[in-house]
Amino acid sequence: MNEFVMEQGLHVLRLVEAHPRLFRGKPPRTSCHVPTGWFVIVDKMFQDINAVLDEAEAAQFQIIQIKEKFGGLRVCQDWEFQGWGYWRPLEDPPLPGLHQGFERLFLIIEDAIRRAEQTCLRCGNPGSLRMIKGWHAPLCAAHAENPEQEMSCNSKRSG
Repeated sequence: MNEFVMEQGLHVLRLVEAHPRLFRGKPPRTSCHVPTGWFVIVDKMFQDINAVLDEAEAAQFQIIQIKEKFGGLRVCQDWEFQGWGYWRPLEDPPLPGLHQGFERLFLIIEDAIRRAEQTCLRCGNPGSLRMIKGWHAPLCAAHAENPEQEMSCNSKRSG
């Protein structure tokens, strides 16, 4: 495993440690990674989520997956609602009338996704979505000029 991928995994562990309530105290069982340049965005998103969830809501909420895919931020969660589990990507709009908590979370996630789209996933500087050798990734000008640098494993275009 290369250093870039290992570093992304360490970011996830740092987020679990910083926000144990959102992860129920343990790393997700599914594959997760947080690019270095997006760590501050994701950490702020989790701080904001923590701030809006009351204790009852937090007990029903769990982050299942965080990742970059096709150059965008993806966050999936499990939200138990009235006795049944509800799993969906947080970036999907909330279903009308499902739960007010979803509406608050959606606004927080929407903001983080928008900021990540404009942030270099390598360094955190302003960037834009680029396609280099079939890989989609928001990159700053400096990182876009060096296409030989390895991209995230999930930025590759399918098909």
